[in-house]
Amino acid sequence: MLKSTQISRLLTLALTLLVVAGIATAMEQSQSQSEPSRVQNAKAAVNPADLPQAVRQALQEAAPNDTWDSIEKVTRDGKVGYMVMMTGARGKHVVVVSEDGKIIKSDLKPETPTEATRIEKIKETVNPADLPQAVRQALQNSAPDENPVSAEKVTRDGKVGYMVVTAGARGKHVIVVSEDGKVLKDDRRPADVSPGTRVQNAKDAVDPANLPPAVRRALSEAAPNETIESAQKVNRDGRVGYMVITTGVRGKHVIVVSEDGKVLKNDVKLEGQSLDRQAEKKVDMTGAKSEQKIEKTKDQAQRRAKEKDAGRNPDDNKKKP
Repeated sequence: MLKSTQISRLLTLALTLLVVAGIATAMEQSQSQSEPSRVQNAKAAVNPADLPQAVRQALQEAAPNDTWDSIEKVTRDGKVGYMVMMTGARGKHVVVVSEDGKIIKSDLKPETPTEATRIEKIKETVNPADLPQAVRQALQNSAPDENPVSAEKVTRDGKVGYMVVTAGARGKHVIVVSEDGKVLKDDRRPADVSPGTRVQNAKDAVDPANLPPAVRRALSEAAPNETIESAQKVNRDGRVGYMVITTGVRGKHVIVVSEDGKVLKNDVKLEGQSLDRQAEKKVDMTGAKSEQKIEKTKDQAQRRAKEKDAGRNPDDNKKKP
């Protein structure tokens, strides 16, 4: 006879099998019931005139200037959508719109603004006297020593700015200012931009005898054996310096010295030695060569005298050709 424990195990196994079989049956019934309701993917060509109003509105907002090449109604799992091929200035595109007008897919570049919001760049000639007060104030702050020669009002993508050509001592420049007075572009050099601190470059001829002592001392140390031919006092951005042309055995040179005696530029090639030292070296080398030549001549004379005393002809040692 079976024990009570074995009987309990058999009952548990039987119940488990019944539960598994019930679940499998339920899944089969569920699948069989869902099959009739599933609709295979279907595509059908659609006339543009037959598009739902919501779809037409979505396409018009996405690309108002594009032409519709083809339209297909797509049905998938009971959901309806419209796939539209269109062509415009940006090429061909595909836009998929749901039945209620929601754009599901679009290969239009996000950074490309829609034609509806795009405003072409427009330029209008403006009299400088008619510039807005904020623009005039920005020009005055940026270029107080220059006068507006011409101006254009530029409108692009809904933003307004002013391109102004100014003229001054350094020529003409272009400054672009926004409508609210913000400087967007300035083609002048940074050194020329800071207002109030600009000093025009100026050059004045100076008598070498009237050079400041600090400058004369710097020149004497930089080129002690050269003569000052001419000098100019240079004033640039409030800084004073002296451009001096000197002449020496190596030709003409340009030396620029600051007001306090600092050498800023020197094209004299000293190669680490003064003129006197170079001249001494040249003399030393010439003298050494001369002495060597004299010694060699003496040695030759002494050798010839010895050979003569020995009864030999010195010319016999010379190689015959």
